[in-house]
Amino acid sequence: MKKFTIGDISKSTGASKETLRFYDKIGLLKPALVDPENHYRYYTLNQFWQMDVIQVCRGLDIPLPTVARILDAQDDDAVLDLLREHQKDAIAKSEYFKRIAEEIDWYSAQRERMSAEYDSERVTVQEFPARQVLMAKNEKAEELYHLTMQELCRTALERPNLFCRHFGFLPNPQLLQSGRFHKTCEYLYFDQAVTKTIRPEYLTTLPAGRYACCVAQVTWGQEQTLDIGPLLHWCEEQNIAMEYVIADEIGWHLFDYINNQYLCEIKVLLPEETPLP
Repeated sequence: MKKFTIGDISKSTGASKETLRFYDKIGLLKPALVDPENHYRYYTLNQFWQMDVIQVCRGLDIPLPTVARILDAQDDDAVLDLLREHQKDAIAKSEYFKRIAEEIDWYSAQRERMSAEYDSERVTVQEFPARQVLMAKNEKAEELYHLTMQELCRTALERPNLFCRHFGFLPNPQLLQSGRFHKTCEYLYFDQAVTKTIRPEYLTTLPAGRYACCVAQVTWGQEQTLDIGPLLHWCEEQNIAMEYVIADEIGWHLFDYINNQYLCEIKVLLPEETPLP
């Protein structure tokens, strides 16, 4: 029986000697013979075939325990069953990584929205459908509303750390008219597929209708402030009372809060009889 050294099998297969020693240690590919005097490892020609199977399996990202089962099986039908098991895992992983790639694309699009130029002097009237949102009310203190939202996410969402989310707020309309941005509620809204997974008791509906809208930058000092002068002027001209106001964040800010400023689109719900400008 012809014997081959660890150097021979390393040169032929491209596997490092360290890898071959590791396979020996875990019992995946043990040398056919170990010289008792010098401890040299020797392999047989058949073990080149075994090494070929190992490398093919590793190329398919098959875990080493499963590779060991494939080598032990020495039966093509049994091997196919093991490969089918691995295929299911591979499909699940591919869907997982596809979702990650899509969520990174989503955040890239949010950054583009945040980088766009906005005319803070412009007021538009837009029609919006009803939206179901996950809402956390500010019942204790304003600085605690986000903690309440985090707790609610853990309770209501299948994936509490879902990346693709949009933030919004219900500001106090009276304080808003004096330039103070006091949030009475924080809400999150998602795409329809996610919203369908949330139990109805956790959802609040934002009313459909026409809204007068403008973009404003919220500044965060001792309290949060913003300038919505053009929107206030428009509402005054139209004789509109600011009774129901929502504020949708533009994009998703990860660090702008720390920098004490972020963009919101302020939306005032208009009475049905309000004429279009």
